[in-house]
Parts: sequence; C-alpha cells; structure tokens
Amino acid sequence: MTKQGPVRWNPGIVLAMLVLAVTACGTSSGPSGQAGSATSSPSLPASPSAAATAGAWRIDPSPSPSNDNYLNGVACTSSNNCWAVGYYYNANKGSGEKTLIEHWNGLSWNVVAAPDPMWGDHLSGVACASVVDCWAVGGVFGGFSNTVIEHWNGESWLAVLPPFTVDGGSLNGVTCVSASDCWAVGYHAVSESSGTLIEHWDGGGWTIVPSEPYYGLNGLNTLNAVSCLSAVDCWAVGEIVYRQSTTSVMEHWNGTSWVALTVSPPEEVGSDLADVSCVSPEDCWAVGGTLGDQVGHFDHWNGTSWTMVAEPALPGEEPQLETLQCLSADACWAVGIRGSPTSEYATLIAAAWNGDSWSPEPIVMPPTPPLAPPDGGPGVLIARIACVSPSFCVGVGSRPQPNGDHASTLIEALS
Repeated sequence: MTKQGPVRWNPGIVLAMLVLAVTACGTSSGPSGQAGSATSSPSLPASPSAAATAGAWRIDPSPSPSNDNYLNGVACTSSNNCWAVGYYYNANKGSGEKTLIEHWNGLSWNVVAAPDPMWGDHLSGVACASVVDCWAVGGVFGGFSNTVIEHWNGESWLAVLPPFTVDGGSLNGVTCVSASDCWAVGYHAVSESSGTLIEHWDGGGWTIVPSEPYYGLNGLNTLNAVSCLSAVDCWAVGEIVYRQSTTSVMEHWNGTSWVALTVSPPEEVGSDLADVSCVSPEDCWAVGGTLGDQVGHFDHWNGTSWTMVAEPALPGEEPQLETLQCLSADACWAVGIRGSPTSEYATLIAAAWNGDSWSPEPIVMPPTPPLAPPDGGPGVLIARIACVSPSFCVGVGSRPQPNGDHASTLIEALS
C-alpha cells in the first residue's frame, strides 16, 4: 500500500523533527454526565442500506495550485457554501508547506487567499458557526512546531494568535457550538513524547484546557476529531501509542472538565479512532481502524457505554475508516481506504447506516498510475466528509497525479 497524504498529523514525525532540531538546531456529543465504559459486541445482522440519497458519489473538479496538494478538512453550511482546507508545496523547489483553502459556491471550487503565519504551515480541520464565522486549524512543521488558527469573518481569512505551547504541537480537528463556543483538538510535544491538546474559543480568545495526560512522558497521545451537541456535551477521539501498541481513546466534555475514557477491550488493541459524529446524547458513532481486522471499525455510544460493532465486511486488506457524518438516527455515511490485491494503491471504501446496520456503498475511485514510485509516492485518500442533507455530502482529500510522484486535490460529492 502506498503512503498517504497527511490527514491526522502523527506526533512522532514532529517529535523526531524536534529531537533533530535540538541536536542539530460534525457533529458529536455524549451525555451531560461522566463518560461511560467501553465494551464489545458481535456484528449486527446485515440488511440493505436505507440511508436515503438522491444520487451517487462523483468526482468534482478542484484546483491544485502546486505540484503537491492535499485537502484534510471540510465544512458546509449549505449545499452552496462549503470550505475545504489543507496545504500545498512545490517538492521540486524544496519549498515548505503553505496553507490551502478552497471554497464551494454551489457551482465550482475556487482557491481563496489564506494566511501563512510561518514557513511550513498546514491546515487539518475547519468548522463554521455561520456563513460569516468559520475557523480553520492546523500546525507548522520545521525545527519548531506550533499550532495554527485562522478565522473567516465573511470577507477574508485572517491568522489568529494561538495559545503558546512550549514544545510545539498541532491541531487536527475543530467544531463550533456557537460563535462564542468552539473546540479544537490535537497534540502537543512533551520531551520525546506527546500529550493530548485541547483548546477552547470563548468569543474573546483561544485558551488551552486541561486534558487527560494518559501515559505522560512514555507515550504518543493525540486527538484526531471533536464535535459537540451543546456547551456541556462534546466528544473527542484519538489514540495512544505506548510500548509499540496503539489503543483508541475518547474524552468527554461535561461542561466542567474533560473526562477520559480509554477504549481498550482486547479486540481494539492496535486500533485508532479517526472521527466521531452524534445525532443525540444517546446516539453517537466513531470510526477508525484495527490492525489485522478485515472489517470496518465502528464504535457506537448508546448514552451509557461505547460498543464496538464489527461490521460491515469490507473487502481488501485492513480497512481504515477515516471519516463519518451522521444526520439522523438512520442516516450516516463513512469513508476510508483499504489495501487492494490488484494494485499498489489503496482503494476508497464507503459505508452507509440505515438505522439497523452498516452496509458497503459504492464510491468513485479516481484513476491511479499503473505502478507506484519506488518511495511509495502519494496515495488516494478521502480525509473528511461533511453532509448538510441526505442528498448532499462532500468528501475531500488527495490523489496521485499521472506520474505518481505528486498529489492533486480530490473532492467527491454525494448528490
């Protein structure tokens, strides 16, 4: 399987950079109370998908301003107003990453001017409280790494000073309850390890809010996604890498503090959680991947506990679900990748929830070169999806260019 464009930035990469620098230089929520327990269950009985859609996935033309282009996050307020964020760089000239922001106006995607606070910026997530109030978050790579926060005021994107993290860090996801209540999650560097990072916007500024340290200086801890139903009901998901083992984690905001829940039944050792979405305090889904599994990794919250649902059977090698969006109790969509027995490139996969079960759904696979470059090259990836109705969803990511050495943006629409 070829390497993919970055979506959830691995803290180990940044930590390695920091060590070298030192030596050389949605929607989601949970209950208003404590987070519950994690359990596992057998797969649910299969049935045809009933998630109502007005069409099928299609590839929409999208700009690629340089020879390497990646989209990592997307948010929509309507079917004619969406934002996609990521980064681009010119690998041939050795330039650093630059923030990339694209806008959908109902007819086409267009690049919009974006700030670059420092050399090596990238954006990983975006959320909107309204059409004139959006936030994009990410980080900076280099000898020193810090978070990046940018704001849309209805006319332009402006860089906002983020809270200072001593050893650097990066933000992977963001969500807004209102114009004065937004959350962003990611990780911050701690010596040669990393800790979870949670930041909050209260309408006047961004501040760091304490989160679970997990294994402290001995593990790589990161949060990948966050969403809220209310000011007292949020979930954040991610993973811990500790002693060469990966374990899924969740944290819940109850209005006062973030309470950690480590998702670690035996089936989930070697697992991660990439995204989360909720439609009520008793109905949430989280998706990711589990090492060695041949099924999609779905976790469900019923208001009391999280349960692993091992379905549907998705053909290929070790499916990795990257993103999902739920609109109601019987309408959710998830997208990811899997290994292919006939290609060096990973293949896109999709599934839909009809209220009773998850079922595989067709999704368009963009053309790929016959062979991947010797170093692997960029792969095909849908990093995030956003839905505003059962008849309109958008997925953003990247795909290899014909020569296989560089990446173009990839945007698919379900309508």
